[in-house]
Amino acid sequence: MATDMALYLKSESIALVVMNNDVGSVVFYLACLLAGTVPIIVDRKITQIEVEQYEEKYKPDVVLVMQGSKLARMFDQNVDYVRVETVYRNVLYRRKVAVKKRISPLLAELLPTSGTTYVSKLVRVSKENIYDNAKNICKTLHITADDVAITSLPLSYTYGLSVLHTHLLKHATILLTDKSVLQKSFWEFADRHRATSFAGVPYTYELLEQNGHINKENTIKVYTQAGGRLSIHTQKLFTEYCLKNDKKFYVMYGQTEATARISVLQMEYAMEKVGSVGQVISGGAVRIQKEIPSDNEGEIIYSGKNVCLGYCSKLEDVGRGDENEGILHTGDIGYVDKDGFLYITGRKSDFIKKYGRRICLSAIEKMLDEQYKIKAVVKYDKSVIVLTFEEKDREKMKYLEEILYQFLHLKKSDILFQPVERFERTYNGKIIIGETNGKHI
Repeated sequence: MATDMALYLKSESIALVVMNNDVGSVVFYLACLLAGTVPIIVDRKITQIEVEQYEEKYKPDVVLVMQGSKLARMFDQNVDYVRVETVYRNVLYRRKVAVKKRISPLLAELLPTSGTTYVSKLVRVSKENIYDNAKNICKTLHITADDVAITSLPLSYTYGLSVLHTHLLKHATILLTDKSVLQKSFWEFADRHRATSFAGVPYTYELLEQNGHINKENTIKVYTQAGGRLSIHTQKLFTEYCLKNDKKFYVMYGQTEATARISVLQMEYAMEKVGSVGQVISGGAVRIQKEIPSDNEGEIIYSGKNVCLGYCSKLEDVGRGDENEGILHTGDIGYVDKDGFLYITGRKSDFIKKYGRRICLSAIEKMLDEQYKIKAVVKYDKSVIVLTFEEKDREKMKYLEEILYQFLHLKKSDILFQPVERFERTYNGKIIIGETNGKHI
């Protein structure tokens, strides 16, 4: 199907793909890789304004959108494009007059970074990046042709796309669904087709815990987690559940810039190394760049063939070559213990200085989450620490205010406590930083 679809595509061209968890999106995506067309992968929840910005900035030669959607109606009215084909519930549009582009022969696809909710820089990924990471993940997670993965994450998200790559590479099975993991029909579909592999971000596992997942029968044999810090409580809960039920639970660390994954905590070390994101995947290496030699922590520098080519902010950037040369400055702060296990303690941008003391903002978030089950976003703005939390936790926060002042050795004027009705989240479960229910975070 992908080979037939590739006949509609050309090399040295760009496609804008509104990616759904469906056959049409997967077939078209694979066709792009076959034909040498560079897809910009965006989520199905993308707004019309964002699509217009991508169209204006990158002048895509072809566009794939869901049939009958607002975006399809938008392109039906766009004088620069013409409808050429229906692709399994999706519609393909071609630009009437192509805009000549100089595209690097290394470039395979363009991916938004995982937290992006607006048009910004894209990550330039090569075919070697995709293949190397898929091959090494298959080796580390022991993926075989017998595995059956279900799309519990959006394929527009680098982690979800990685599940597709790895299972196709091993001729395994993919169950395609857009259903939420909280819907009964999701698990009926998974059980009916004997799904064996489930991938989730921290928020996914929080939802499963709330929904009593560990008390229900299912066919899943392997659970994987990436996409952010998982609380120690949830990590222990799912590790113990898997140990009792002859299942596996892998905690992982990755970035879009590393074409998905960097490290994996193997099941046999799960209880001994709780809090760690494991050891570096086969083919990769990590070093810690310390500002002060005597410090234990520093920026995590990763090297491997899965490190992206660089970023892309405008059409001219698609012609750039490999600017990273296999080395990624992750922006994450962490350390490696004596056994070679990686721990992440924060983001480089999270550290501030107050009264001569270093304070890690993400450590405050972690403390509130681990000790008090409060989700919070902590930012630094105009010399004030802004701590935003959901309305449901207001009473808890009142109790904790004095504790936080003492814990951080700060004055009351140094912290602004700011409740919002609830946090909005991105398609991959991350809290949106910005405008939330009319209030700024």
